Amino acid sequence: MNKHKLVDTVLMHSDKTLPRSNVEVVLKGLAKAALAELVKSGEFSLPGVGRFVVKVKKPRMARNPHTGASVAVPEKRVAGFRPFKEMREAL
Repeated sequence: MNKHKLVDTVLMHSDKTLPRSNVEVVLKGLAKAALAELVKSGEFSLPGVGRFVVKVKKPRMARNPHTGASVAVPEKRVAGFRPFKEMREAL
C-alpha cells in the first residue's frame, strides 16, 4: 500500500469530515516520531499493530561473488517488526 492509498483508507475508516491534508500531516508526524524513537531507544510500539525494534547484525565475513575475494561486512543496525498477538491471529 502506498501513501496515497493509506491516506484514502484512513479517511474511509474515520470521520468523513476530516480533511485529507490533516491525515497526511498526522502520517508524516507518526513516521518522524517512530524514527526518532527507534534512534533514541531502539523500540517503537504502534498500539493494535505491533512493535518496531532495532536489531544489531554482528560483523561477518562475506564473499564477493564476482571476484571470490573475502570482504569484511561491518556491524549494522536494521529495523525489524514484531506484530502483536491480535495481528498474528488475524493473519
